[in-house]
Amino acid sequence: MADQKPAPVNPEKNPGPIENPKVTVKVQPTKPAPAQVGPVKQGEPVPAPPVTIKKPLIEKIQENVAKEVHEALEKGKDGGVPAQIQKAKEKVEEVQKDLKQDGKNVKIDVEVNGNTKGGGKVNEKFSSGEEPASPSRPRR
Repeated sequence: MADQKPAPVNPEKNPGPIENPKVTVKVQPTKPAPAQVGPVKQGEPVPAPPVTIKKPLIEKIQENVAKEVHEALEKGKDGGVPAQIQKAKEKVEEVQKDLKQDGKNVKIDVEVNGNTKGGGKVNEKFSSGEEPASPSRPRR
């Protein structure tokens, strides 16, 4: 660890990685998208039927997400806080997509709190997943 040459950083802009981040994850089931009206387009994957999400599963997802976010924060730490948050967001999106493939529609809210080496405070909130039951889902 000691022999890494730190890249010159502007301490104002980049207060260093978050130290001992506290990650709070809240997972809530969202209402499944309404059944598709009209024929399924050829080649469109038929979404898995919605699964009822029970509490143990939610707790498991929360634990899993918290773990993933911690790892992402670890991976992004050379880039300072913005990189860490970016990595964490990508991870959460990924988890959420995987769950959705299994018919588990959830909204994942994540909060990362911590202090940076430079003495800054970090309090980042981000969410992934659908807002509960939105009628129009833009296709990207």
